[in-house]
Amino acid sequence: MGYIKDRDTVIASLVETINQQNSAIDTEKGRVIRDVSIDAPALEFSKLYYIYDYLAKCQSLDGFEEIFGDVDYQEQIAESFGETTALFLQRASEDLEKLAANWNVMRKSAAKATGIARFKGTQSVDVSIDKDFKIATNSIPAISFETTESFTGLLIDYESSTGLYYVDIPIKAVEGGINGNKIQGSINVLNTALANISIVSNLFATTGGQDAETNIDLIQRARLLWLGQSAGTVAGYKKLMLEEDEVGDVLVVGPAHQLMQRSPEGAVDIYVLAAKIYTKNSCVINYLDSDIVLPLQPVLSIDSIIGNSTYLENIHFVLEKDIASFARSYKAQDKIKWLSPPTLNESLTIAYFYNSFIHKVQDKLDIDENNVIVANILIKEALQININLEFDFSVYSSYVKDDIKTEISTVLTSFFSAKLLGEDIDVSDVLYEITKTPGVDSVDTQTFRIGKEANLQFLNEISGGFLIIQDVEYARLNSVSFLS
Repeated sequence: MGYIKDRDTVIASLVETINQQNSAIDTEKGRVIRDVSIDAPALEFSKLYYIYDYLAKCQSLDGFEEIFGDVDYQEQIAESFGETTALFLQRASEDLEKLAANWNVMRKSAAKATGIARFKGTQSVDVSIDKDFKIATNSIPAISFETTESFTGLLIDYESSTGLYYVDIPIKAVEGGINGNKIQGSINVLNTALANISIVSNLFATTGGQDAETNIDLIQRARLLWLGQSAGTVAGYKKLMLEEDEVGDVLVVGPAHQLMQRSPEGAVDIYVLAAKIYTKNSCVINYLDSDIVLPLQPVLSIDSIIGNSTYLENIHFVLEKDIASFARSYKAQDKIKWLSPPTLNESLTIAYFYNSFIHKVQDKLDIDENNVIVANILIKEALQININLEFDFSVYSSYVKDDIKTEISTVLTSFFSAKLLGEDIDVSDVLYEITKTPGVDSVDTQTFRIGKEANLQFLNEISGGFLIIQDVEYARLNSVSFLS
């Protein structure tokens, strides 16, 4: 702020100048010369100093970082421009975008959350579900989703827990942003009736929704342009991956890194925290008395297996995920492991979902301008760790508990959606997020349990008060169960 002279400084300077010219002139407050010739011009002069300082800071990323990091400064500049702080921040955001555009770095748009919706009916009959069919949460306001693929055919899969037949179809949020990240089972409204379909529900939490890039994130990514001019550097790899709207964080593991599992000769593993793109693939394979490795990887879920009969997951087979050195990449070996196998040479039609986003960014590295000839680069999904909670809470007398449950789920989903790779979960922070929800009086810490996947723990069982998240992992909220 070396360019700035605030109003008091300008007043002092003007008073000193006048007194040097004629010490007999009374420049005390309330005198005409003070009100007319000193105070009024000083206010306008100080505004010019702030505007000049702002224009100087706008020439660099460091300057913008100072602007967005100082609330008092923002208020002073806004007053100097004669506008609200909100309007000034909009102006500053647009000026930052213009500066970044000089280097062809554009603000990333909001990314849309993705997941799987299960459409259920009481009978194994033909159904037709169009691509872009709308479903929604029952919250206010409702969050809308749409199918990304169509389905026409027989409901063949059977859900033994409900006695219903179903088909799984990938979905994405209609609007980008973290509001599209919803816990398991919260998307349950059919926007229009579907023949022979009575129930819809998201099979697991929808994830990958990200708000538009913040000013600070845009500044950091623009800096990578200078650090990452070479695609063969850590900064260069991060720069390429972070250009994608779907990517929220990146970890580059080189040959000497302790997490490298492949051959150390030129190997580079790039783990991306990104929205998954659920793409369906079908293949026909003859059963040869062995597990079946599916052709397009990494696999997200099995849709159906039909041979001489319909084979059901967890009854006839399970999806076994690869955990070796190529896991969660396009070279992964995710496979169908048989519990009750077909007959030898039986022809099986297998439909499954794989993450085509991994193929998209892998292909990006293969184009000439990004290709590093001496490097063996592999893009991998970072491992999503599903966090589940169970607890009871009390509310203030003027609130309805069932209404507060939805608010708690929303608050916690936003909290976990901001977690990056390797970021541990401080359980006290989780409790704080719950208790700060409007209407919540207290949380029953005696019944409170939290855990990764199905491993729920009471507070006194959690070592150090943290859930540890590894470098290649990221935490996302999957479900919240309320005890009453």
